[in-house]
Amino acid sequence: MNSLKVKGFKLSYRVELDTNPRYPLMKEFSTCLGVIFNSEIEANEYLDLVALTGTILETNLVEIEYTPRNSVVYATNRSWE
Repeated sequence: MNSLKVKGFKLSYRVELDTNPRYPLMKEFSTCLGVIFNSEIEANEYLDLVALTGTILETNLVEIEYTPRNSVVYATNRSWE
């Protein structure tokens, strides 16, 4: 079985959030271990959105080769009313 390899970019980052009403007295941080993008431009556009929630402290963008999955994710919405 041949597995098709695709090139992409893996982005990981750490951000100091300023969405807390008590900021800067109470600081909150968020860490993302990895999101895969098709291009460097897409990763930078995503970082622009992350910057709206706070200060980006560190980023790491690595070019990778990966095998895409054939599975499909279905989202469900449940109501507990």
